[in-house]
Amino acid sequence: MKTYNSQAEYIPLPRESRSYLHTTTAGGVLPFIQASLTGLILGVVVLALALLWRWRNPGGWGLGVGLATWAAAWLFLQWHWYTQTRPAGLLSLPRERGSDPQPEAPAREIRIRVSEVRPGGHYHESVYPLPADLPQLQALAQGLTQGRPFSERKWTGSGKPFSVAGFKALRSEMIKRGLICLANDKDVRQGYQLTPEGWKMVNGLVEGSPQNTQGTLE
Repeated sequence: MKTYNSQAEYIPLPRESRSYLHTTTAGGVLPFIQASLTGLILGVVVLALALLWRWRNPGGWGLGVGLATWAAAWLFLQWHWYTQTRPAGLLSLPRERGSDPQPEAPAREIRIRVSEVRPGGHYHESVYPLPADLPQLQALAQGLTQGRPFSERKWTGSGKPFSVAGFKALRSEMIKRGLICLANDKDVRQGYQLTPEGWKMVNGLVEGSPQNTQGTLE
């Protein structure tokens, strides 16, 4: 017997650590080396062309272009480093009083838990995520139980729960997990349909509580 559960868990998004940028190497040594190599390479190229085409003062051309390139590359790299390390909100336009955005809610992830007792009495459980949040899956489940087809055209676009990329990601994962299958193996154009496992998940999302729904697969 398999026990089939769908659970909504709230997982805070990890903050990206950029402490490595606040070092002498990242802020000075590496940009200096990069700018110097860029200036040297372009300076040598211009010098070679000046000698080939017999320009006046080829050394001056090579040196001038090399120094100009070095300066431009150094300024660009320093600006890039600054934009990555400046305090949040600096150089942003001032907001009117009371217009500060509300903090973002934690990321929500639906996790499917499948439990089964295998031959010999061995218990096995696997947990995997679905790339959608709870409101999206509840809207999908409600529509499917009302007879709407599981198709990209019906569920993506303006005013609909999914983006095209999001729907494709969900569809791929549901195929992988055996929740949907082709309606006709010989004609992909007929789209997909829910498997018995998929219907258990859908019915659980419609009938169960917002945080946890359970069903049983024989």
